[in-house]
Amino acid sequence: MNTTPQELLKNLVYVPWKHDLTLEEGLAYLEPYAKDLEAIHFKFEILDSSCGRKKKYFHVKKEEIYSRLDEWIYKNILDLTSNKCHAQYAKYLDRYRHLLEAGKIKDIDEYIMNKHYRAQAVKILSQKKSFNKMLWSQERARMSYKRRINMWTKDGAELPFVNTFFIRRNNGNKEIIGMGDGSGSLYRQHATFYTAIFYLLGKKNKIPQYVLKYNKFNEFEYVGRYFRIIIPPSFGLNFILDSSLEKEIRRKGKELKMGYLGDQHTHR
Repeated sequence: MNTTPQELLKNLVYVPWKHDLTLEEGLAYLEPYAKDLEAIHFKFEILDSSCGRKKKYFHVKKEEIYSRLDEWIYKNILDLTSNKCHAQYAKYLDRYRHLLEAGKIKDIDEYIMNKHYRAQAVKILSQKKSFNKMLWSQERARMSYKRRINMWTKDGAELPFVNTFFIRRNNGNKEIIGMGDGSGSLYRQHATFYTAIFYLLGKKNKIPQYVLKYNKFNEFEYVGRYFRIIIPPSFGLNFILDSSLEKEIRRKGKELKMGYLGDQHTHR
């Protein structure tokens, strides 16, 4: 079979599907399309050192980041993962919301930071001889280098770095119904949910599993086609499977090793 990455990645369309389903509901939902399903998995190589920070290989942009003072506040005073800090901040939001609604302030979060947290931080830090309020309050930025994926939907939107696309073929289009192993809990859920569904439906209908390599020069290479289920790295996370089913899939499947994405940052 003469399959190329270009053919596999042609006419991709992202379709928002319902994801708050049980495994049984998901199976019933996708069973009518079992003969039209496929998965595309990606293995990522580390970029070659000769690629440097060239725009050919990276999306390059300048990003604003916290001032040194605000960074210190978030580390030492304002920890919103703390129930106590979260409750206090919620009280401030309630207290000053009327000012926002009346148009007297534009940014309620910035107002709270100035009125409460920055003043508190300056008072604490001023006890240190090395503290310089002007320097600590200066705006900062960094250059962000996000590796290009060179993969787009049919309408030209660049797709994110993920290890797996779960696809339904439909009228010449390849509808992406789920993405697995990206940077987010929903991606991890997809990796488990759809892998299990594709495995179970694949017992009656062979569902092709394609593997592509994204090489050290940001080029796709065809690795192969499999009918054995491919297991993404975060399979088993963010969706509860019966333990016996999870063990069965791991025993009969082929694991996909996580690759390196190669994003970089430089501060200014």
